[in-house]
Amino acid sequence: MTQTYFVDFGVGDVACTKPSAVKGIIEKIVVKEIKVAESTTINQISYIYKDNLNQLWNSDELITYAAAKLLAQNYLNARISALP
Repeated sequence: MTQTYFVDFGVGDVACTKPSAVKGIIEKIVVKEIKVAESTTINQISYIYKDNLNQLWNSDELITYAAAKLLAQNYLNARISALP
């Protein structure tokens, strides 16, 4: 039986990395492959994304460009306001 999963990003989509965005850097990746990781102990499904450089990303580490831009702007505004 085939199961259907709904994911945030599809193969070929461009996503941004959240860890970089919170540091003021917008880093884009291209999704090459999506793997489903099922946890049998807590009955939860998570997704692992593989990018074009074969790096693996959890679904909570990838965000849209608009969200990355907002996080980067907030970081830079905080840095500017902290200047003497």
